[in-house]
Amino acid sequence: MPSKLLAPFFGRRNADLNQQAEQSLAIDPKFDPAFYRSSNADLAEMSDAQLAAHFEKHGRNEGRSPIAGADRESFLRFIPAQGLALEIGPFGRPVLSGEHVRYADVMSTEQMKAVAADHGMDPDKCPTIHYLVNETPLESIDERFVTVFSSHCIEHQTDLLGHLRAVGKLLEPGGSYFVIVPDKRYCFDHFRAESTLGDVFAAHAEKRTRHDLRTLLNQFSLLAHNDQTRHWAGDHGDPAYLHRPQCLEEAVWTFDSAAGAYVDAHAWQFTPESFEAICGALHAQGHMALRPAAVFPTLFNRNEFCAILTRCAVAAGSARRAQAERSDSINST
Repeated sequence: MPSKLLAPFFGRRNADLNQQAEQSLAIDPKFDPAFYRSSNADLAEMSDAQLAAHFEKHGRNEGRSPIAGADRESFLRFIPAQGLALEIGPFGRPVLSGEHVRYADVMSTEQMKAVAADHGMDPDKCPTIHYLVNETPLESIDERFVTVFSSHCIEHQTDLLGHLRAVGKLLEPGGSYFVIVPDKRYCFDHFRAESTLGDVFAAHAEKRTRHDLRTLLNQFSLLAHNDQTRHWAGDHGDPAYLHRPQCLEEAVWTFDSAAGAYVDAHAWQFTPESFEAICGALHAQGHMALRPAAVFPTLFNRNEFCAILTRCAVAAGSARRAQAERSDSINST
């Protein structure tokens, strides 16, 4: 069951769901003393203030979870079991299952099974892809969902704002986008700068459908090791360009050889704080309907964080929102 801190968000889904979701957005899901106390018997006698101090001084580095949902396992239990759901980018390890679930991916079912087999994975675990996004972009899907889910997918998007807008249109009012995102500090993106609001708008203004040369140059040259335990211990190694000086030429060659075709890369680098700030600003300024309802901290010795973005009403008459919707309408025709 959800913690008391998130209880308003996971209430009944009826006519007042959108208002209920709006109320839940005042929640700051960083630390739940009741959850922390119940999860740590040795701390049962501490006050709420003492528990908060303990987590900051000891618990964070001991791997103790400050709130239900901060770890992948409990986060997934927040996803509603009822209502139509869409999982984006499931590959051979879908998280959601059941007759109420649809799957969207850049690969067809047959392509996915072939790639899975090449990687030593069981192709029979690959789901049936309902929407091949190269043929049916997210914004063209005609079904509406209570839940959209993706794991380690959002950082690959060429146009992040376009992606978030598309997901917002797919969701029923009050529906939520559940995302699991790599924390750039604890993966191979460590040496890359955090993405900014300006980066997001530049990609959208360019209507970017493939990663630009700068993205590939940064990924090739600033690549770090991918051992999260070492990163948490402060051992980040060196960026790739220091021991592979040819990496810049390799990035240019890869970009040119693609001849305009998509080359996969991490385009976006986030921490929980920067992700929440960017998504919050995009919603507050009327650029998208999704608003961060919960962004959880990255747990000790892990390389990912979890977040819930909820579709909420944007203030009527928002000039920016109206302009964004007109732009989307024009671009889709």
